Amino acid sequence: MRNRTLLRILTFGAAALLVALSTLAAFPRRVAYAQGCSGSAASFGLTPIAVSNQSDSALTVTTADTGNYGFTGANGVTAVVLNGFGNLALTVTSASTLTAQVPAGLTPGGYSISVNYPSKCVTLGFTVTGATPTPQPTGFVRPLVTVFSYGASSTILTPGEDIDFEMTVQNQGQLRAANVVVTFLTGDLIPRATGGVVAVGDLAPGQSYRFFQPFTVNDDLNKETAISKVQVRYTDQYGKEYSETFDLSFPSRVTSGTAGPTATPTTVPNTRPQLVIGSYEANVEPLLPGSTFQLSLNITNQGATEARDITMIVGGGTSSDSSATGGTAVPGGISGGSGEFTKFAPVGSSNVQSLGTVPVGSSISASQALVVNVSTEPG
Repeated sequence: MRNRTLLRILTFGAAALLVALSTLAAFPRRVAYAQGCSGSAASFGLTPIAVSNQSDSALTVTTADTGNYGFTGANGVTAVVLNGFGNLALTVTSASTLTAQVPAGLTPGGYSISVNYPSKCVTLGFTVTGATPTPQPTGFVRPLVTVFSYGASSTILTPGEDIDFEMTVQNQGQLRAANVVVTFLTGDLIPRATGGVVAVGDLAPGQSYRFFQPFTVNDDLNKETAISKVQVRYTDQYGKEYSETFDLSFPSRVTSGTAGPTATPTTVPNTRPQLVIGSYEANVEPLLPGSTFQLSLNITNQGATEARDITMIVGGGTSSDSSATGGTAVPGGISGGSGEFTKFAPVGSSNVQSLGTVPVGSSISASQALVVNVSTEPG
């Protein structure tokens, strides 16, 4: 009875051993001395020393001592082991160079490989990194100098006359604007006295600066609207440079060559133009705090008479003279600085634009570059 029991135990033990051996055979062969290498790594190089776990990566191992640590021949490399995991796919290029493939998906951290020879091995370390997170959008923080208001000493400009021009600039950004310089470019209006350059200095956030500039109206001006192009340059506290260009508009007198017969006055019906914004769109969707975009408008005159000397003020503003001639406003000084800019602010150009004349039933397109303030809530 004892002999039969002993035989059964031996038979069961042999079966269990066979199962264990077959299980081990299913995994890559591991080298017993991979973790306890005593070879010198002084002559070895490893590149790169950091790899990403997002894809398979090739490690290149080099040795300067091919006499003692050459990779080829009877005493050459037998395996490259990722310690704690198993053998790596290996390609021996020469006696001094080999590559080993590190699989993707390893947990970020420090790892080591063992370069194994028949009777020795060398350990080399490297790092595995994870995916680089996508940076979140940062707030739009910068100085932003805009035209707060402007006006001329004459309600309607006449070619050849001298005028005095008043202008106020304001820093509507979140950082101090340093070394602010305003330059008036010669065109419909010719700057006098200052050479067209005004040094404003520094403007803290929300601070304004008012100044005067004398002009002479160009003798060649012969259109309903005169344009003065203004360039504003400044820097922030880190030395980054900014430049804005504004087109300031003024009603002007159109001169005729030969006087014709005076028309007999007739009774004019009480009619007026009526401007309607038919459509609008932004070139960026969705609008995020800090993003800049172009707002495009389509404006139609649905009134009974043509609309002349049209001035568009984005955000709202005021005119110092709102008298009308034939149903069309004839502004004197125009201010866009009293507009509402808590959600959007103009950038790159003034929020005041001259659109000229729109006949009855006709349409005109207008656009304005804007920036979404960082304080704007989504929705």
